[in-house]
Amino acid sequence: MGAVSAKTSVTAAHAVRAYGSGAVSKDRIAWVDVAKGMSILLVVLLHAHVYLNPIALSVDVYTFVNSAFRPVRMPLFFALSGVLAASLIQKNWATVMEKRLWQLIYIFSLWSLVHIVLYKYFLWHPFATFNASMPLEWIYNLLHPARTGIWFIWALAFYLVFARSLRRVPYLAVALSLGAGVLGETNLPTEWGWTMPPEAVLRYLPFFVIPALIGRSFLTGSSRHPLALFLGGMMVVLATKLLPDFWPGRLDDGALLVIRSAGGLGVGIGAAIFLSRIEITRSFLSYFGRRSLPIYLMHNLVLAVLAMTLVGTEIPGLPLVAVPLCTVLAVLVSLFLDHLLKLIGARVVFEPFPLSRRAQLS
Repeated sequence: MGAVSAKTSVTAAHAVRAYGSGAVSKDRIAWVDVAKGMSILLVVLLHAHVYLNPIALSVDVYTFVNSAFRPVRMPLFFALSGVLAASLIQKNWATVMEKRLWQLIYIFSLWSLVHIVLYKYFLWHPFATFNASMPLEWIYNLLHPARTGIWFIWALAFYLVFARSLRRVPYLAVALSLGAGVLGETNLPTEWGWTMPPEAVLRYLPFFVIPALIGRSFLTGSSRHPLALFLGGMMVVLATKLLPDFWPGRLDDGALLVIRSAGGLGVGIGAAIFLSRIEITRSFLSYFGRRSLPIYLMHNLVLAVLAMTLVGTEIPGLPLVAVPLCTVLAVLVSLFLDHLLKLIGARVVFEPFPLSRRAQLS
């Protein structure tokens, strides 16, 4: 067991250093890819319900399922993103920009435009309208990325800048991120303009910042104690569900939800580690985990097409199976489109041109 732990520690350290240098680690940690696969599938499942529920093609069980996975879904995604950025935030600003920040800015700007054009002229959106002129719609979305479904790219760029700026004062960074998390989980007055996703950007800040600051320790510690993480996380989630009934008014709702998400993160990591030890689940989930970016960027567009196609359909039992079926189709079509774009040489939709000669050579 000691040899396994030592190997895991070396692999974890290598993975963190590789991400920070912009390289792809050959010694990928299996559970990290599994966790990424879990996260992206949960996100698509949620959005399938969001698109199908308004047209009466979903049922209450999917509301319950998505609510149950809320503490796991995005905290897991942002924690993984944070820990893999641990080495990068220690480097100078030029390197941060070249290796990661520029890619996030480019992808968000380009794909926001793609989404807005398609939603404005061709696709149906379950809750947003696009009535302004194209330039205004695009500029507004750059500042308030609520409607395109890719706000997480905007959030990652903000989190990276935040963590890099405060890396030398980690206690302040943790305190501010936790405060932001509580604020994001609080029901803020809508007249203040606090709507999804600005609330979500605040909500998940600590789940990126804290793993980014502790980096290697987060990976190695998680790898050594999966059962404790899973069971402890489950107890935290259940306790925060039950606490308001037995101790009303003793803990602010926002703080309670942040604690619940921390428990959900433990559940997600523990589950990912266990699933990574089973060959079939490791291969299946890792496949999607390594291809999560194109799925994130395109699945909402596919779901919009599916919803427009299915609206008014009255097939007995369809609402019971439409959400999982559309989830599968959205993932598969997104991956097919990704393959097609790369096949025709359109990698520019995912990979920006380098900012410097040094970046181009690397």
